[in-house]
Amino acid sequence: MAPDADQRSERPDGEPAVSNSPSGESPSGESPSGESPSGESPSGESPSGESGLIDAKRVEPEDMQPQTGERLPERSTYSTSPAIPRMWPGDPRTTGPGDPQLLQVDPDEGPGEPAAKIEQRETRKSEPSAQAVPEGAARAAGEASGQDAAAFKMVTVFYGTDRKKIAAEPTDVARRQRLTLALCTAAATLLCGGLGVAGVKRVFTIPLAALFVAATIGLGIYWAGGELEQMRRLVETDVRYGNERGVMQLGTCRVSIPSTHVRGELESPSIIRLEVREDASRHVVLQAIEPASDEDFYEALRARVAAASRSEVFVFVHGYNVTFEDAARRTAQIAHDVQFAGAPIFFSWPSQGGLLRYTVDETNVAWAVPHLKQFLLDVVQHSGADSVNLIAHSMGNRAMTEALCDLQAQFREGPALFHQVVLAAPDIDAEIFERDLAPALVKSAQRVTLYASSNDQALIASKKFHGYARAGDSGDGLVVIPGIETVDVSALDTSLLGHSYYGSSNPVLSDIRQLIHDSLPAAQRPWLLPKMRGELTYWVFEKIRDTASRTVPPTR
Repeated sequence: MAPDADQRSERPDGEPAVSNSPSGESPSGESPSGESPSGESPSGESPSGESGLIDAKRVEPEDMQPQTGERLPERSTYSTSPAIPRMWPGDPRTTGPGDPQLLQVDPDEGPGEPAAKIEQRETRKSEPSAQAVPEGAARAAGEASGQDAAAFKMVTVFYGTDRKKIAAEPTDVARRQRLTLALCTAAATLLCGGLGVAGVKRVFTIPLAALFVAATIGLGIYWAGGELEQMRRLVETDVRYGNERGVMQLGTCRVSIPSTHVRGELESPSIIRLEVREDASRHVVLQAIEPASDEDFYEALRARVAAASRSEVFVFVHGYNVTFEDAARRTAQIAHDVQFAGAPIFFSWPSQGGLLRYTVDETNVAWAVPHLKQFLLDVVQHSGADSVNLIAHSMGNRAMTEALCDLQAQFREGPALFHQVVLAAPDIDAEIFERDLAPALVKSAQRVTLYASSNDQALIASKKFHGYARAGDSGDGLVVIPGIETVDVSALDTSLLGHSYYGSSNPVLSDIRQLIHDSLPAAQRPWLLPKMRGELTYWVFEKIRDTASRTVPPTR
């Protein structure tokens, strides 16, 4: 049913009020952490001179209870007091020049954190934060890569993988792609040159041959530079996971995020910009892979959760055509962009990391289900986190939904094991999802959210390949099921393929931030508009253009 109007909090001027979003600078140039460009923190005092500290408490509003299934025990949702007005970051009424912020933001806490906790946490500055690597480790990584440590921030992510560990040698998909591009342009050069010599329209073929010669030289340099960069990294790390099946292994990855990072971007070297090697000051770079024993892994994970300001973790499961390295980078980018306060984790199944290996990936994602199931259960039982959140993308939803259904069957008499479950662009047969998976999913978590789009070209291709609609489609095939909140993101201006919006679209990142951090249902996220399909409600984003500079969806 559509929500009542009074379910949404409102600003004093009648506009809906929302909690802080994780990014965006204020008009005064203040950073998301609440520090001024000069490095001084805001005073936090109100215009009257009184302290701006605001107490916070854990609450469980009735409208935040699970719609289906049992309620999580001792897993309270987090929210600021209902009496506290919540403002958009950058709102001139809260962060304008000369106007103190009502809600101070600290990078360890994430947006919307009451300023009272900032003072309480001063005694914990010597402890590692939920994401940051200790300063010494960041400096060492910077020295090893020849970069200034101040040019990037180090993020540690935990991983579980059933990929096979392989010898450190540069024989991956990226190498083949670089070499293939160089060979194709070389072949085109020979073809055009041959046609020119034969006298076939020399006015066209000779210039084309010259163009392809230049392209071949450029791609040759790009390929050689990529080879040298990869060999350097392999010598430094000596740890690598390939695309073959292996046994479960655990560990941590250190990923650098450049200080110039744009929210929603996964910065990588680009031949268009004549970049042949990774640069930590400009790109998101996997700096190190550190395997660990099961005991050491969960001991480190518990320590991270205990040191964090919020007792929470999220587990990300990637989709098709993703390497281990890219899964680690994407996990770090999401954790950084939503300012996740707890411990970020990813599970990497043996995707082949190639566009033409779709059927192999389908086989391997099904093979990985029991490993993911056990890994999720171990995280719940041994991480020490009060809140375990799950995010799956594309084909990764197949493994995660099957694992959750198996866990629900195993623990059907107990409480829900998970807090928020996010299904982003699920590449699953829509009818199978609705008939076989959804009934168990709604009982496995406090809330299940499904993101879908009619502009998702990857799922359009999957529909043509399989012959049936996918659960991540929208339009006439949009999946709307009781107990699952479906959000249609078609109105957003997403990427070229429209498939990676979960990590590249600023409004979607802001929505996920509110969903996980504040446990807000769709009815209380004011940039979402309710739509009806029969007697069921689904949600759509307001039609806006998503740009790199946008930090949050606009107010209505």
